[in-house]
Amino acid sequence: AAALVVVVVGFGAFPPLGGSGEGDLATTAVEKRDIESKVTAAGSVVPNRKTVFTPPYPGYLRKIHVNLGDIVKENSPVVTVTQSLREGTGDAYPLRAPFTGQVTQILRGEGEWVDQTTGSGMVRMDDLSRLFVVCDVPENDVLKIKLGAAAQVKVNAISDRSYDAVVRSISLAAKDRDKGWSRNGDRVEFEVKMEIINRDESLRPGLSALVDIITESRKSALSIPHEFLQKEGDKYLVTLPDGKTKEVKIGLKSDAWVEILDGLKENDRIRMVDFYSMKEGM
Repeated sequence: AAALVVVVVGFGAFPPLGGSGEGDLATTAVEKRDIESKVTAAGSVVPNRKTVFTPPYPGYLRKIHVNLGDIVKENSPVVTVTQSLREGTGDAYPLRAPFTGQVTQILRGEGEWVDQTTGSGMVRMDDLSRLFVVCDVPENDVLKIKLGAAAQVKVNAISDRSYDAVVRSISLAAKDRDKGWSRNGDRVEFEVKMEIINRDESLRPGLSALVDIITESRKSALSIPHEFLQKEGDKYLVTLPDGKTKEVKIGLKSDAWVEILDGLKENDRIRMVDFYSMKEGM
């Protein structure tokens, strides 16, 4: 009895769809709407280019010529490394910017000993003229994505807006898998890179993001909600208001809607699938 009450209350939550009375299954009309299918993936924001200045030889970081946040023009001096901190000893030729960009990290201080070991970066510069999101997409989804496809980007740290993006590159080979344990197990993934079109000052390299990549879309497609469609074997069925079922041919599926290609016309009414009866039958 408790289970029955839960089901009845659940179906009673659909008055906008045309429920005709307490305990009745909701009905809805077949309508035309724009629908789209998408692939969702997690990723992070990356700059157009970046470089980390490392010492060309072991020595002392004598001079940092830039400050955090500075816009540095190509070929401007950034850091100077010498083999001694005493003035007039050794060469003192600065390392120069390979492109125009912004100083995003200063990783060492003047006077520190630096060498060519791992983690020996001194200053990082990013070219922020363009920003991208890079995602790892599972093999079952990557073939659905096309170059130039539109995408919507939600950045975790910026909750009040989303960004438009365009797919710029799709890796032609899967990423190398870790030989050891991985949270993704043996999942095969391909890198997809999207350019953010309407970027703003809030975006920074390294921010995590969730991306919806549009793989297919239909304008004014006849469609119904998922909960009004039932699958039996290879057939797709809808239930008419009188309780009879009718076979339909479906097309594109979105998160909430299914395109109807044949079997129904606009404004036809159908009834929600009786999931409770299906469960009792099983």
